[in-house]
Amino acid sequence: MDAQWTVIVTALVMAIVMAWLAHINSLWQVYAFVVVYGLANGGIVRSSGALYVYAFKVTHIGKIMGKIFPRWAIGAAIGLFIVGALFDFKGNCMLAFWVAAIAMYRSLDGNF
Repeated sequence: MDAQWTVIVTALVMAIVMAWLAHINSLWQVYAFVVVYGLANGGIVRSSGALYVYAFKVTHIGKIMGKIFPRWAIGAAIGLFIVGALFDFKGNCMLAFWVAAIAMYRSLDGNF
């Protein structure tokens, strides 16, 4: 499977398990979520590097990754505050899980 399809499939898996996370009601399901999400996350992180090389050529990969990863980290940090605000607003994490699943799905088309 090439890098583009690996990124698409792993992002889709992450979106599906994020939606499933909203309905987890036992500890074994938490463990299953962690394993599946972790494997998908590892797949997307590793494959995205290859995808950047393919799309932007090797000579620019340092600049591209230097611009992408800090923005990703900022988004990940802000996401924690959004989850906390949604929890305070609704009293549970259900809305936050659905927002995360929709965001992951929307990221598949590149126009998020």
